[in-house]
Amino acid sequence: QKARTPPARGEFSSLPPNTRCVSVDGDADRLIYYETRADGSIDLFDGDKIATMIATYIKSLVDASVPFLQPGSIRVGVVQTAYANGASTAYLTQTLGEAPACVPTGVKHLHHAAEELYDVGVYFESNGHGTAIFSPKASKAIEEAVVEALMTRSM
Repeated sequence: QKARTPPARGEFSSLPPNTRCVSVDGDADRLIYYETRADGSIDLFDGDKIATMIATYIKSLVDASVPFLQPGSIRVGVVQTAYANGASTAYLTQTLGEAPACVPTGVKHLHHAAEELYDVGVYFESNGHGTAIFSPKASKAIEEAVVEALMTRSM
């Protein structure tokens, strides 16, 4: 979106500054994540920032679930290409405890590495195409942790 203005429909113009919003493109295969500004424009988040936000959020949930998940039992990681922002790579290395994997450009390479290398693998191209993939192992561990937490809570 060249004008960097919020969508025309949906009352976006009435949102207060610094409100975070998510939209999808026309065929719903890309996230457009942005934050409103006081002047009525928006700040678009690129794929590195989206991947960083999603991965650090999931990692924080996993870490907070330690009473019900074994520490280190779910490996959360990010896959990037050589075009990734160096600052995001450094931040992810510090926050997640390991450097993101680096693969050739293209969703097929990103997706394959996310599935193969991590229990929860996150990748986003700079244009917003991407995802977070949960392995069967991670899904089962999370489900069991939720059940255990609910049972503990009800006692």
